[in-house]
Amino acid sequence: SEYLLSSTRERIEELARSSLEQLHSSLLNTELAEQVIKNLVFLGKAAHALWPSSPSQTGAANMNGENSDHEEEEDADDEEGSSEASGAISKFRLTWLIGRMSRLARLEAGNSPQQAVKRRCVFHWLAAMSDYLSEQGHLEDNIRLIIEPLVKHITDSTKQAGEELHQLAESVLSRIKGQVGRDVFASATREVHRQVKQKREERKQQRLLEVVANPARAAQRKLKANASKRESRKKKLLLKKKKFVLKSKTA
Repeated sequence: SEYLLSSTRERIEELARSSLEQLHSSLLNTELAEQVIKNLVFLGKAAHALWPSSPSQTGAANMNGENSDHEEEEDADDEEGSSEASGAISKFRLTWLIGRMSRLARLEAGNSPQQAVKRRCVFHWLAAMSDYLSEQGHLEDNIRLIIEPLVKHITDSTKQAGEELHQLAESVLSRIKGQVGRDVFASATREVHRQVKQKREERKQQRLLEVVANPARAAQRKLKANASKRESRKKKLLLKKKKFVLKSKTA
């Protein structure tokens, strides 16, 4: 396509951002989600083929939190703006896209834990990308970024999004384990758990300091968290009522 012949990296980044916006949409349905994921698989393959990340860059992405655990992030995928719009040189690459997809899974888990459509999209995309990277011999270089959202999901004992999503995450992880081998997989899983624990401890300390340094912001954060908990309880009660009504009708 002539569209991609000039400023290729910026154009592909623009397409990726547009696709991610569609996944963030409240109007997302299964049919649209499947098409968007196909587009993102193509864009992910293109990013890796044209601008492969070296092992050192992939390691830096992990260290810098490109895929870190920020449950309280706002749903603002375009907060930095596209490179083309800002006039900056695009640094678009596969690790960036993996990080954005993982953020999407975190946001749904944090804001709408009983819904599953976005995480299902993310997990299917991660499965497709792991297959591709395995064929290219580069899965091991990216394994921690890829398995992080999957490991986080299966370690959540609440299973609010349902057993089906839990089984999907386990299936993708099992598939990746077979691709990289038991030892590599076990090492990567341990590192993911270590990083998640470290990040949570760091955030805990930051919040304790914030109470002293910025009490107004700390109070606002607490109010937001309490409101989120109340909304979550309302949704749980509504779901229980619906299940009770269905059982009564079928009885």
